[in-house]
Amino acid sequence: MNGLAERYVGHFKKKTTQMKANEEPLQERLDKFLFTYRITPTIVGKKRFDLLRQRSMELKQQVKIFQDNSDFEAEFKPNQAVFVMNFGKGGKWLPGVVLKEISLRNYEVQVEDFIWKRHCTQMRSSKSSRQCRHNSKIARQAYRGHKSL
Repeated sequence: MNGLAERYVGHFKKKTTQMKANEEPLQERLDKFLFTYRITPTIVGKKRFDLLRQRSMELKQQVKIFQDNSDFEAEFKPNQAVFVMNFGKGGKWLPGVVLKEISLRNYEVQVEDFIWKRHCTQMRSSKSSRQCRHNSKIARQAYRGHKSL
């Protein structure tokens, strides 16, 4: 969580220095920053205010301030070849095959002899759009509950 706090502080400093060109008072810049930060939807699709207060903020005009992040694809299909983020030793991205969708943005992925659970932000589709034919046997075994190969 410390990294998240540091990223927030860095984001805050960047935005307030960008707003200095307007020569607005610090309190007004702070209010604008916090307002836009709290109404910006997160990756889950909910606003930070809604998550914090357990209710939605009433706005006269609904503001949508987030960039279309095309770095990742939110939907992966079973038996699709993907690269998944590796948190252990070795390369940062390892090839794998999507086994099934656990929830809206979480998936089970077969990587070598292991089955990993990954969020869609920790996955990238492989450049080739073809299905992984050599791993289809692995996927069928995993669907049947055979964890060992």
